[in-house]
Amino acid sequence: MAKAVVQAAYDIGGGTSVYEHCPLQRCFRDVHTASQHAQVQSANFETVGRVLLGLEPGTPVL
Repeated sequence: MAKAVVQAAYDIGGGTSVYEHCPLQRCFRDVHTASQHAQVQSANFETVGRVLLGLEPGTPVL
């Protein structure tokens, strides 16, 4: 939800949003970086669930 809110504010900010001095630029980068982090990727939810249930993770990474 936070990503969607920041994206909307960034879009409304128009061309000014792309400049480093604009606070929206920092918010945009921060929220998109956080959403790309491995711990919050929905693709990992199944793996975590498998491990919590005592099953094999089903991925060679672990």
